[in-house]
Amino acid sequence: ATDIIPLPFGSTVNLNAVASGIMPGAYNTWMPSPDLSALIGLVRSVEPAAPANADTLYLVYVSGFVGSIAGVSFPDGWTAAATGARNFVFSSDPTIGANYVEPHEAGHMFLNETLTAAQASGAAPGWANGGHYGGPQDTFNLMYPSGPGGPLTIQDDKRLWNDTFHIILQIDTLRSSRFIKGP
Repeated sequence: ATDIIPLPFGSTVNLNAVASGIMPGAYNTWMPSPDLSALIGLVRSVEPAAPANADTLYLVYVSGFVGSIAGVSFPDGWTAAATGARNFVFSSDPTIGANYVEPHEAGHMFLNETLTAAQASGAAPGWANGGHYGGPQDTFNLMYPSGPGGPLTIQDDKRLWNDTFHIILQIDTLRSSRFIKGP
C-alpha cells in the first residue's frame, strides 16, 4: 500500500536536507537522526507498531539527504532495537544519479539482520565495511558499497550471489529473513 503523509504544520524536518543516522558506539548502535525519527513517528501515527506489521518493510521517500548519500536503512544487525527504526528504509530523489538505491537498502534489511563485528567492519571473508559485499566480482553485486559513478552510488546491472566462490550465500540469507513469508 502507498500512503502520502504530509508533514504536520510547524515541523522542523526539511525534506530536501534530511540528516541520516547516528552511530554513537559499536556497529549495533545505529540509530536514526532526529529528522528520520520524526518521519518514523509520522508513519507510526498512521500504522502503529503491532505484531501484525512487525515484519513489514517500510520504504519512505524524501527529497534529499544531507551529504552525498542516496539512501539509508536500519537493519536489525545494525540498529538498536529501542530506536523503533528497524523495518525502515529511506530513499531520496533518484535524479541525484544513484541507481538501485531501494533494492540496495532493502538488501541491507534482508542480509544484515544478524551481523558480527567482523562482518560490519569488512574483516570477515566476503564482506566489505558497512555490511556490504566484498568478495569476488564485487562491482557486479547489488551490495557492493560503491560503483563507477563514485562513492556510495550503485550503478549498472547488479545481482546477488549464492555460491561458495562468492563466499556469502546471499540468496539463502535473504530467504531466511524475517521479512520473507511463504513456502
